[in-house]
Amino acid sequence: MKLKIKANTESMKHTLPLVKLSVLRPFATELRECGIDPEPVFESVGLTESAIFEADLSVHVMVIHQFVENAAKSAKDPFFGARVGNKLDVQGCRYLRTQKRAHQR
Repeated sequence: MKLKIKANTESMKHTLPLVKLSVLRPFATELRECGIDPEPVFESVGLTESAIFEADLSVHVMVIHQFVENAAKSAKDPFFGARVGNKLDVQGCRYLRTQKRAHQR
């Protein structure tokens, strides 16, 4: 038996959180390290790279998700997001530091 589940995207628009654009900085850096210009990836989601340096700018979480997906396609690496996350220094974030320790056991 197949279940048909239809997402209520209108409802999600009002309940999903906003995310600071600065979270995309490590992705832009990694794209460059792969020899890929990140600007077309930013343009693919209606952004510019310069926006990630504006401290107060936020976007809907789905924009971040789509950017990461598009970056992975550009890099031809389905694990691109995981690679970026693995390089992050989590020492400044207590929650991430705790989670990393728990998974290393």
